[in-house]
Amino acid sequence: MIVLALVGLIATSLISGLFALGTHFINPDLSAGVFWIMFGLIIVVMEPINRILRARTLKQEAETFKQASKLCEVASAQQIALECEYCGEVNPSKILLNTANAFNCKKCGNENNVHVAFSTTRTSTPFTMEVAPEQSVVDELKDLEAVPHDEQ
Repeated sequence: MIVLALVGLIATSLISGLFALGTHFINPDLSAGVFWIMFGLIIVVMEPINRILRARTLKQEAETFKQASKLCEVASAQQIALECEYCGEVNPSKILLNTANAFNCKKCGNENNVHVAFSTTRTSTPFTMEVAPEQSVVDELKDLEAVPHDEQ
């Protein structure tokens, strides 16, 4: 926080100094006054603006975080049917993506751990194949029948 304030003061001083330097070329006697006036104006005007913008940003971030948390809860609590590894009974079970998962079988009572795995696949496009005309297929079949079986 202190470092941020020091950086702000240095930036304000540089901006005020540039205005004072510009004034120095016009009237050297006014440059010190212009520096302090600009320095004061920047601090007085920009500090409330920065506070307002910071408050808005924090409010938006808090709202975004709440929405993301709700979506994460909904997405992470998926209920699926899993088979018991001991007796084969199908059990509905909630799967949470942010914790280890296990369920007790309704039939035999044994505990089953759930292993969740994700994988990626390539996106592919189906091949387009041209269909041969019916006559050429018939001709090919006749050619095959004409060939003696010894040569095949």
